[in-house]
Amino acid sequence: MTRKNLINQLHKTYLAQTSQNLLTDSRDGQSYTWQEFFTIGQNAGKFLHEQQIDKVAIILKNSVDLLALYMGALLEGVCIIPIDPVKGKAEIEEILSEGKCETLITSTSLKISDLAGVKLYHIEQIRANFYHLNKEFNPQRILDIDGNKLYSITFTSGTSGKPKGVMHSINNLLGAGRDFADAMGFNNQHRFYHNLPMTYMAGMLNLFWMPISIGASIVIGNRFSVMETLRFWKPIIKYNVNAFFFIPTIISLLMKVDKGEKGVEYCRKTAITAGIGTAPLDQNLRHSFTEKYGVELYESYGLSETLFISTNSKLNDRIKGVGKIVNNIDCRFAEDGEIQIKNLWNFLGYYNLDTEAFYQGEYFTTGDLGFLEEGYLTINGRKKDLIIRGGVNISPARIERTLQQSGELKEFVIAGVKDDVTGEKTVCFYINETPLEKDQQKNINRLLGSELGKDYLVDDFMLIKELPRNTNGKVDKKRLQNNYKNK
Repeated sequence: MTRKNLINQLHKTYLAQTSQNLLTDSRDGQSYTWQEFFTIGQNAGKFLHEQQIDKVAIILKNSVDLLALYMGALLEGVCIIPIDPVKGKAEIEEILSEGKCETLITSTSLKISDLAGVKLYHIEQIRANFYHLNKEFNPQRILDIDGNKLYSITFTSGTSGKPKGVMHSINNLLGAGRDFADAMGFNNQHRFYHNLPMTYMAGMLNLFWMPISIGASIVIGNRFSVMETLRFWKPIIKYNVNAFFFIPTIISLLMKVDKGEKGVEYCRKTAITAGIGTAPLDQNLRHSFTEKYGVELYESYGLSETLFISTNSKLNDRIKGVGKIVNNIDCRFAEDGEIQIKNLWNFLGYYNLDTEAFYQGEYFTTGDLGFLEEGYLTINGRKKDLIIRGGVNISPARIERTLQQSGELKEFVIAGVKDDVTGEKTVCFYINETPLEKDQQKNINRLLGSELGKDYLVDDFMLIKELPRNTNGKVDKKRLQNNYKNK
């Protein structure tokens, strides 16, 4: 599939699916055909057009409203900046500043109305206009889309603590989605369960644009949480879901909490295709899940910049590492083993950083270490200093900077340590005369939650005598991580 044909293919997919179900919200039971949802998106786009908005930040919980704005922005050529509503005020302000965004659509339940210089629209005041279905969607509008134009800027954690604005066109999202679907064997008979954050790339690409690109349908569930584990299978069974994109945290919690038989019975009688990504998956956990539910988990690998790179699949002859390289990806390795990617769907660049600094020639430098063996990619390390906690990239430098400015601790370092539930947990190694009291730890996390959001909370605090350093004078985090495992 070439860039030139992607918009035409979307148009053909729409015409073939016009009266079929596209979207069902399991929270209220509302369902929308392709024509109905595209009409809602058209109405959302009309609002953006009438307000003369060309770039908009959106901070909303998982909802049809949010997806309608994604569609409306595409139809009107508006650039979107999705922002997770659980982020802290300071991080939201930084993203808006880095994205040079003067317009924001959000909910009144989020207390961010005092952001200086930003024009606010509350979804409660405008959403009613989206659902007037009196003007039928004209599919010609799809053909008018400029597929190569900047469509989205998603901000991800950088190793320096500064969020990186990753720019993509809709052609990138549709093209990568179709290539991944081909590699996984997904088609228009699949119904995907969407319970990941819609404002992250996995929630936007894997569970929205990828299903749309192949004419599949989507069931919206509540964003995954510990409480949701207890009722995880109910909407899935009710709406006959047969396709998932899990993160390791979901698998781990299901294995710990799900004691019923309904999920097991449903999985064993339904042909389910399940991808898993965003963080490494413990292989013992994978085997235990498959043994219990009878569902194979196909691990994949990708980045916000490159989108999908590799995946295991029922179409392959075995499960190994993070799978085979998908179509339109050229993968090579530097001398130190760093994975470098040349990709038809590579991002358009960073909005707020020097993009060339992250390339070697035409190849994007991923910061991950790995190797190919018999056509299968294995990840065996990471050059970049990031914590992947529950599928979310966490910048240790960002936490350290916030704590340094607060003066709560004098000498400390933040590092990720392997965890069975979240993949990695955030640990603060600190030097102090006495261990921190529980109230002191709570105060630190209260500060981090307020400034950066709940994803940045410290999971554990470990008192140490000194900060170990390597020959370059840098803190040796590997030694700290090993000490933590052996404590």
